[in-house]
Amino acid sequence: MRRLPRAPGGTGLSGRLALSARSSDGTASAIARFRAMHPGQPPSRPCLIRGSALSLFFCILLAHPASPPPSEGFGLATGTAKATYVFRAPGGPRPPEYKNDGYAQTVSGADGEWIVRVEVNLTPLRVRTPFRPGMIPDVGLPQDLADALSRSLAPCKRADEAVNAVLLFFKQSFRYAEKPVVDESLEHVFARREASCVGLTRAACAVIGGLGIPCREVVGLKVPPGTSRSIILEGGKLHAWLEVDYPGTGPVFCDVLTSSGWVGARYIVLRRGEGLDVGSLARLKSGSVTCVESDDKVFFEPKAGLRCVLWSRPSSDSFTGALISGKFLTREGEPVPGRATLMGQNDSVSMELWEGNFFFRDLEPGGYRLLLEPEGHSPMEKEVLLSTLDKRYLIFYCCNDGRKGRSAD
Repeated sequence: MRRLPRAPGGTGLSGRLALSARSSDGTASAIARFRAMHPGQPPSRPCLIRGSALSLFFCILLAHPASPPPSEGFGLATGTAKATYVFRAPGGPRPPEYKNDGYAQTVSGADGEWIVRVEVNLTPLRVRTPFRPGMIPDVGLPQDLADALSRSLAPCKRADEAVNAVLLFFKQSFRYAEKPVVDESLEHVFARREASCVGLTRAACAVIGGLGIPCREVVGLKVPPGTSRSIILEGGKLHAWLEVDYPGTGPVFCDVLTSSGWVGARYIVLRRGEGLDVGSLARLKSGSVTCVESDDKVFFEPKAGLRCVLWSRPSSDSFTGALISGKFLTREGEPVPGRATLMGQNDSVSMELWEGNFFFRDLEPGGYRLLLEPEGHSPMEKEVLLSTLDKRYLIFYCCNDGRKGRSAD
């Protein structure tokens, strides 16, 4: 069976190189001390041989430097999710009904208390709108950023590829600041290269729209994961993201911070296309939102050789390579921190749980043992049998009362 990839952080070639450098320095010092203590007498042959061998080993390692870190890019997200919220805001504007490709929001109730239901379906996103790279839109980008964006857009042939290039450009070139210290006009965002979701959304919308792809801003809420926990609507609780409209496909959501072609069921739409000022949404202040039902079955598949910093919907129905992907959640649907380890016949690999998610890709057919070690809870194990090109999606639930957790396919 093929060996599993080395776990991140393991001692690889770079670790051996550092050890070799210290060993070579130590051998040279030993020879110097021998000569000082025994003037005129040469070091013994074994000492010289050891020194020569270590020097040769050091030179060989220098000729084969450590591999560069993986480049950043998009992983894939598939599956479904749904959530139900009780939204209380007497005197505030009613959340709108809304539907696009991949997201649907329905609202019922009246008199400042509504039931909001969100459903997300990450089917393959098929965009056929062509894109031809050209001049970078004149939105005030400094020359070095405009040049970097131009290079990112050069290979794009479809509109969704161009949008992904823009989102990755912002992810790599700008810092996220939850509470910016200045206003978030385009001028300040581009000058400081730092902004909150509001400033980043405003800037990305200007660039994508300038490329001829219809785009507008969305203001709403991004509710923390889990149920039976209320959030109070006060300063800083609103979130901004994008609605991109692909001709022939229709509108989809994108979040500059996380995703392209989708957002999760934790997003509640409050307003679209009316700018990013708070405006009438200020009347929601002191209201509350409580998640009363949540079913998150969105799974993530990283791409080989990439450090995935954003996640997009797939553009086709199938992928290559066997995969084990899953989640570790509390019974309330909150992500559990900890570690996941996959053990095969000859090797093992592990990863820190990412917001409760784990994923192991490019696996050979055969039997595996999956070990989950949540912080503060008993570990859980599951035997997993993979066939050729098999995809296994697993959800583990951790009990907070000391009872053994359970798993579900």
